[in-house]
Amino acid sequence: METFNDGIINVLKANDGVITETIFKGIHFGNRTFGATRFFNSKVAGSEITRMISIPDNFIVSRENLIELKEFRTGKTHLYEIAMYQPKYDTKPSCIYLSLKSTSIEYTRLPETD
Repeated sequence: METFNDGIINVLKANDGVITETIFKGIHFGNRTFGATRFFNSKVAGSEITRMISIPDNFIVSRENLIELKEFRTGKTHLYEIAMYQPKYDTKPSCIYLSLKSTSIEYTRLPETD
């Protein structure tokens, strides 16, 4: 049984180091543990996984997005790039595993407009 009670993510769109759009706010996530195989496969591919989360299955998040993650436990916010996007249809409920890596880019935000 998947649970999504560790925090929330905001899905962002960025271009050339500038966050241009907040695509969606407030998707709940659950922390996942990743194994040695996933860790070493990411190293071979040239990236390093920082953490892995699961989110409810949706059509909002894509591999090109940035993830702004806020943890319920600490209240801290972090910005990540998606290293691996893996739909999991054999879980209850179906979900997406996101392997995240810390971003090396210092992003700036455009002012929010409503």
